Amino acid sequence: MIKNILKVLLLFTLLLFGWVTWKIYSTVGWTNFKSTMKHFAQEKILPRDKSNDTTIQNDTIISAGNTIVDKFQDQNLSDNSNEKLYYYFKEPFTNESKALEKEKYSNKSLKKAERKPTNEDAQQAFIIYSKGNITDFVERGLQVRLGKCYENEVSIDEKNYRVTCNVVIVGPNVDELVKTISVFNNNTYDFYYEEDDLWKWNVTEETMNIPFDYSLYEENIKFLDEVGIVIK
Repeated sequence: MIKNILKVLLLFTLLLFGWVTWKIYSTVGWTNFKSTMKHFAQEKILPRDKSNDTTIQNDTIISAGNTIVDKFQDQNLSDNSNEKLYYYFKEPFTNESKALEKEKYSNKSLKKAERKPTNEDAQQAFIIYSKGNITDFVERGLQVRLGKCYENEVSIDEKNYRVTCNVVIVGPNVDELVKTISVFNNNTYDFYYEEDDLWKWNVTEETMNIPFDYSLYEENIKFLDEVGIVIK
């Protein structure tokens, strides 16, 4: 009798694991499947105690009543592509924006971050932040690139470390690029470091104003020209 019960429990466990595996794979794709399975094991099977964590957690940012996942389901996300591309890449270079930028950041007390995520760290962080919605885009060439980063005021210690970075998102596919920058339309984001987390660096909305990185955007506008995306 006991053996039969154990067999049923084992079968149920295997079926549950199979369902979880399929669910994760279908959400994030093969590129991030292995790391996501490790994260599931850490968070769901052997969760760590986060009661003493002081880092701000913002896995799901709510804006105008919509989560990031909701925004990616918007059927009109890629509408007005020329306008969105111009606003994201070119508008900061207008005389009006430059004048505001110069006045806004006359304060030179900001400290450049010596320790910051790599482009690969940032890209992985955005994949997780988007709940897997940009995984296929990344596999087809979408990239997250970082510019200048500054130490954030809320950094506490080496285990709870935060930087605010200039971020640009580029890619060869206009539709996928526009969809992504429609959701992640800021030029700067916070990256916070958690020593015990699988991916170390996580991303969330900025909590500190930093100067716009013109050279980062100039370089990547040239990249878009090279792949045939002309911003008017």
